[in-house]
Amino acid sequence: MADINVAGVIGTGAFGAVKLCRHRINGEMCALKVTHRNNAARAQKEGRRVESDAQHILEKLSHPFIVRTFCTYWEGDEVCTLMELVEGGEMYQHFNPQNPMPASTAKIYLAQLVLALDTLHKNGVVYHDLKPNNMLATKDGDVKIIDFGLATVGSAGGKDKCSCGSGTAPYMAPELLASRSHDRMVDWWALGVVAFEFMAGGRPFDSETMGGISKKACKGVVWATWQVNGFNFTKEARDLIDMLLSVDPTGRLCYQRGVTEIKKHAFFHGLDWDRLERGKVTPPFAPGVRIDAGGGMAGAVFAAGGGKVQAHTDKKKSKDSEKVEQKSRKASDIEGDFRKKHK
Repeated sequence: MADINVAGVIGTGAFGAVKLCRHRINGEMCALKVTHRNNAARAQKEGRRVESDAQHILEKLSHPFIVRTFCTYWEGDEVCTLMELVEGGEMYQHFNPQNPMPASTAKIYLAQLVLALDTLHKNGVVYHDLKPNNMLATKDGDVKIIDFGLATVGSAGGKDKCSCGSGTAPYMAPELLASRSHDRMVDWWALGVVAFEFMAGGRPFDSETMGGISKKACKGVVWATWQVNGFNFTKEARDLIDMLLSVDPTGRLCYQRGVTEIKKHAFFHGLDWDRLERGKVTPPFAPGVRIDAGGGMAGAVFAAGGGKVQAHTDKKKSKDSEKVEQKSRKASDIEGDFRKKHK
C-alpha cells in the first residue's frame, strides 16, 4: 500500500505477522496484520477466517471499544488488514490470581465490553471469541476488542441462529460446546466467564479436556471453592456472573429485553453509560505506553491483531505473566482440538 511505510515487525503469530506502520502523509502510526495465502488457507480449515463475514461491517464501524479496521486487501500472496494501533498492552497481562481486579475496576471494563458487544449485535454480528487475549488496552486505559476471525453475520440484533462451532473452549457456552445452533447469547455467556476471570484472575471452568470443560460449565460456578482460596466476590458480582452463566440461553441475562437487562443490574449501579461511551469516564488505570516520534519503542507496545514488541530494555517476564500465558496456550490447544473434530 503506497500510503504507508513499514517501521518494523510488532510480533508474529500462528498465521502471520503484525507490522508497525506510519502513514506517509499524516504521520499517524497504525498496525498492519499480514497473512500469507498458505496460512490463510490453514486458518480457514481451523475455522478462523482471515477475511471474516463481518469484515465489511467492521470497516464501517467506529466505536471506542472496538478496534478500528480501515481496510483489507491482497498484496501478492498476502492478505493485509490495516488497523489502528493500540498501545497499552493485552488485558490479560494486567491481572492474575495474585492481582485480580477489584469489583470497582472490573465494573468499568465489563461495561465497556457490554457496549462493544451491543454495538456488534445491533449490526448483526455475533463475536464468538470474547476473551482477555482478544482485548487490548489503549494508552489511556480503555479496552478494545480485536480479532473477528470467528465472527458471523446475520440480521440486526444478532438473534439469527447459526451453527458455527468454533471458539476458545473455556469461554464457550454449553450450546456452543454441544455444537447446537445458537445466537448472540453465546457472547453474553463469554462475558460471564470474563467477568469471573477479571475478579478472580482465573477461569471458572478450566479443564484438560473439552468434556471436562462442558461438564463444569453445566454445573455452574462452585463459589465455595473460590471462597476457600481467598476470593471474595461481592453479592452483586456473584449475581451478575450467575445470570450470565445460565446454562439455558433463554434464562441468560439479556435474553428477554436485550442489553437493558445488564445495564440495570445492581453490579453496574451508579454507572453513567452514556458518559462512558462518550469517553467521559476515566479508566481505572492508564498504561501510559507510547511510541516515540522515530517509531522506536518506549516500553512494550502492542497492536491490534496480537503480537508484542519488546522494549529497548528487554525485561524478563514475571512468573505471573508466564503462568497466564501458559494458561492461554493450553486454552488454545483445546480450541484447536475442538476445531479439528468439527471441521
